[in-house]
Amino acid sequence: MREVEVEIEEALKAERTSQELAKLPEDFYARISHFLATLEKKEAKGLEKEELEEKKKVIAKMVEELLELRIRKALALLHKGLPANLLPCERPYFEGIAESLRKMRTSLLSIQSKEPTTELLIINEKIPRIVAEDLKFYGPFSKGDVASLPKRTAEILVNKGLAKRVQMNI
Repeated sequence: MREVEVEIEEALKAERTSQELAKLPEDFYARISHFLATLEKKEAKGLEKEELEEKKKVIAKMVEELLELRIRKALALLHKGLPANLLPCERPYFEGIAESLRKMRTSLLSIQSKEPTTELLIINEKIPRIVAEDLKFYGPFSKGDVASLPKRTAEILVNKGLAKRVQMNI
């Protein structure tokens, strides 16, 4: 049992000191899980029981820190591709995350800018209050007013000579 504890300590030390993911044996998590399960089943009394409980807490805390470090490092390296030294049991999770990030990137970068639904006009003549195709009221307008109106309504006013389009280049 002591050899598993030493292996956890060494793995944690390697993970803390390395920029990349530390290399771990493929069966690392399986053996750690088995070790922790063995500790849970172990029965003890008195002082020995207190020592066993403390040992379980310390080992669980070390394993949690190790896992947290590996997750953070792998996520930080993921933009370059799957990191080296991922264990086979870790790989599917990070492949899924990488795929989700690729989809997000594609989706966000392919968003087309919406075509404007309104047009900016300069009013040529006095116009009473009107109802546009969006069923909202606009106006009344005076000569020289600037108005933003729904496209179809703006087109009608321009075609009738009641307004001019304002061309803006941004």
